[in-house]
Amino acid sequence: IGSSVESIGEDAFRYCYKLVEVYNKSSLNITAGSSSYGYAGYYAKNVYTEENGSWLTDTADGYCFLYDGAKGYLVSYYGEATDISLPDSFTAYDGTIVNSYEINRYAFYGNTALTSVTIGSSVESIGEDAFRYCYKLVEVYNKSSLNITAGDSSYGYVGYYAKNVYTEENGSWFTDTADGYRFIYDGAKGYLVGYYGEATAITLPDSFTAYDGTTVNSYEIYKYAFYKNTALTSVTIPDSVTSIGDRAFYRNTELTSVTIGNSVTSIGDGAFLGCTGLTSVTIGNSVTSIGFQAFYNCTGLTSVTIPDSVTSIGSYAFEYCTGLTSVTIGNSVTSIGYSAFSGCTGLTEINWNAVSVENFNSNSNVFYNAGTAGDGIAVTFGESVEKIPAYLFYVSNSSYRPNTKSVIIGSNVTSIGSYAFAYCSGLTSVTIPDGVTSIGGAAFSGCSGLTSVVFEDTEGWQVSQNSSFSNYTSLSSADLANTSTAAKYLRSTYWNYYWRKVK
Repeated sequence: IGSSVESIGEDAFRYCYKLVEVYNKSSLNITAGSSSYGYAGYYAKNVYTEENGSWLTDTADGYCFLYDGAKGYLVSYYGEATDISLPDSFTAYDGTIVNSYEINRYAFYGNTALTSVTIGSSVESIGEDAFRYCYKLVEVYNKSSLNITAGDSSYGYVGYYAKNVYTEENGSWFTDTADGYRFIYDGAKGYLVGYYGEATAITLPDSFTAYDGTTVNSYEIYKYAFYKNTALTSVTIPDSVTSIGDRAFYRNTELTSVTIGNSVTSIGDGAFLGCTGLTSVTIGNSVTSIGFQAFYNCTGLTSVTIPDSVTSIGSYAFEYCTGLTSVTIGNSVTSIGYSAFSGCTGLTEINWNAVSVENFNSNSNVFYNAGTAGDGIAVTFGESVEKIPAYLFYVSNSSYRPNTKSVIIGSNVTSIGSYAFAYCSGLTSVTIPDGVTSIGGAAFSGCSGLTSVVFEDTEGWQVSQNSSFSNYTSLSSADLANTSTAAKYLRSTYWNYYWRKVK
């Protein structure tokens, strides 16, 4: 902090977690641990005011140490290695040989390239959050006396992301292949945990040979395996892969094409989140679940087919896929999460084949602000569909309601749920097939552009203000045969009015 600095604004250095040393040449009273002066000294181990007051030591292999005259601290690592063994000792700024030290808080915080670390016997403690957000740190060799265990957030999260923490020589489960893949085998299952090759278009291996000689013929893609890999352009996932972990391809911004094999059963949360260059994805026919934010903000994606194997689509799964124009929903989907297709402003076509989705409510917002960038969405319900879910296209916020321009209802549909098309103002006409026997309250309420409704069967319709139909009014077949009158009736079917057909 130079002598000309007169003040430091609020929060100016807040969250500068690694700011462990401050040379203060100003008149400001900056002290270590204080949040005053914009947190400049909050994270500091040393604040000094005279030349040559630094306690830092940088090593040739990228470690930064601090020695305060009594204790040593490893405060950061700036090397490029992904597998590291922490030094047994270091030479301090004053020439002192320091044979034991602490790993300071935040020392490796957010290092997303690190996959393996050896904690030496000279390490006495590990500070808070020292290894937090080191997503790829899947293996720890612990030579210290600290009780580090896999999955535990203690000791600065060093074991939190680990599949393996071992304490004896030759305990590693790693296998590195000649073409740049890193696998782990735990004796029962195999995991692809990283890729360090230089190819941009890759087909993942069908198998690998584990550290103990076992040939592993199926494996999972571990969470964060390709995290922020900005070189990959194309990935083919073979049938030997059984699942794709959380954020496995997070922000692979140059990735344009993904083919998912037919043995993958799940696509994890955020697996392809932020893959803005992705234009093509083929989802294999064994996938049963698509996770939370799985394809969030994949703005280049233009078409998605959800295969018939899929039963659940997570919240925000395709949110802000603004380039998406066509979606096909498979017939086995029973659950779709909140805002799953919200913000898909370019959507023009939905082919809905899901037989039964029961989890929608007034806050589901599945198609919030969808189709608003163009002429609107053409919706087709396939022949497998028996129920059109309640609240399917309903959005409570009038500024972000989906632009649904046309609806084709399949011949096997028997019921239309409450609020299913409420406030779809772009909808001008609809045909109600003769197989439909119930229409829920407000199903077409607020469809201000709806002027023509064709009932294929106009006989036997009743309307009631309660779903039990304890009190009802019969509707005239002649009125329902008039397309404009029928449209007026449907538009006026408010939340507490239910329709049924009795033969």
